[in-house]
Amino acid sequence: WQERKRQGAISAERPDEDIQGLPVPAGRRNCEGLFWWQFVLTILRSEHEHTFREFRPMPPFNPLHTASQISGFPPAFTLICMWAYPSQLRTPCIGDSGLPIHSVAHWDVSNNGNQARKGITLVEMAHDHPSSCRYRDRKGKTPLSLALESGTSWQSGVRRLTLAQKENSFVKRLSPGAMAMEE
Repeated sequence: WQERKRQGAISAERPDEDIQGLPVPAGRRNCEGLFWWQFVLTILRSEHEHTFREFRPMPPFNPLHTASQISGFPPAFTLICMWAYPSQLRTPCIGDSGLPIHSVAHWDVSNNGNQARKGITLVEMAHDHPSSCRYRDRKGKTPLSLALESGTSWQSGVRRLTLAQKENSFVKRLSPGAMAMEE
């Protein structure tokens, strides 16, 4: 930790201060103080810092975005991130301007474990935020097109993405941080 602090990768005096900067979910969504939650956030924070180490200033840390960018990340932890920070389902990622569902749709499915994890995560993300299935990333791709390109099977999420995506009702990208639904 001290070496990373010297390199400027960590801004806080203590490792857990970076995590404490996250907004604490209210009510029953509050996981603060749970050891395993702090452990998961520490792992995700480390991955975020590694991924964006070349960016100055470093983009803000969003647990759901980071979890969705790790191919095969355990669905239970990704779902807890969705539960704790539901607004991040609708927030485009800094790098590719896609939503977290775009990152998951792009996961590699070369082994059965990843395929199952991808299927569970895609279905839950599509269920919680169906309009995200119609949103196009910076390259003009929907989660369905990314899932098909990565070899996702019908049972592992393509069926749910197809149901959520109505023909000729795609979300336009107005600016890097804004979304509007075409009606």
